[in-house]
Amino acid sequence: MKMAIKIDGNVAIDNSRGLPDVGDMTGTFGAFFPNVTTLTSSATISVSTNNPCMTLTLGQSATLDATTGITGQTATLLLDTSASAYTPTFNSDFTFSPSEPTWADHRYWVISLFCKGSGTGDIVVFANGYDA
Repeated sequence: MKMAIKIDGNVAIDNSRGLPDVGDMTGTFGAFFPNVTTLTSSATISVSTNNPCMTLTLGQSATLDATTGITGQTATLLLDTSASAYTPTFNSDFTFSPSEPTWADHRYWVISLFCKGSGTGDIVVFANGYDA
């Protein structure tokens, strides 16, 4: 027997396991995990918060720029600077919190991106480095 789940008298999940009050959502997810977008290494690489999870292995030092994001979007970039320790340069679309790391300190990076607006510097970046 299926039963709707209500919160404060409002149906949050209906008898068909649907979410009746959720609208205007976009994205592609599988098994509650985002699909991974593999970025191609080049001199300039566009990063989009429309891709919830991205991987990038640098084949050369590169400049990363952002495509227009939507306020509130978040994304994760899994960066491998490679055994050659190539250096990524993030352009003015990005603002690091608290500050941009020293990329040579680690080979691998988990980079969280948060779009706080649509202006220059409105992608807030948190980067955590590690070595395998």
